[in-house]
Amino acid sequence: HGLRGIFASARFNSKISMGTQLSLEFIHQMYALFWLGISAIALGTATSAYRKAYLYAQERYQRGGRIRDIESVQMLLGTSKAKIEVARNALFNIPFLDAKSLVHFAAALKLTINSLCTEAVSDCLQIFGGYGYMEDFGIEKKYRDVHTLATIGGSALFLKHFIAQMEYEGS
Repeated sequence: HGLRGIFASARFNSKISMGTQLSLEFIHQMYALFWLGISAIALGTATSAYRKAYLYAQERYQRGGRIRDIESVQMLLGTSKAKIEVARNALFNIPFLDAKSLVHFAAALKLTINSLCTEAVSDCLQIFGGYGYMEDFGIEKKYRDVHTLATIGGSALFLKHFIAQMEYEGS
């Protein structure tokens, strides 16, 4: 949905033709929307992984009881849920900013949200134990997807450099 929003904004709001010179402000807006879209997809992936892990913990029996009653599983589910909620609140509370400030904010948000979502999916994968790496439960796809999303549009190292460069230029 994030990528669709980027396309709709570029096509309908800006009405670009191939011969039009793109402004720096427009390019900043497109990068910001792209990074926010990737962050939204990562958040959706982490939320889906959490649901799978929660349902698995409700159904799976081990040592005479459901694994949902094991304290370490409860802690993994709790920290995953907390990371997802922090990422959701950050993504859905974006202030109105000018284009340059928005691209700076979006880069920082992508870096933070993708980190939180990667950790949340990793925690969810641990709930499945060795089964998490098998295709039977689908959690391995979430793990793969969230790690791929972390590099789309710039790795963490690139984003850190970009944010630092924007800070340097701003001062």
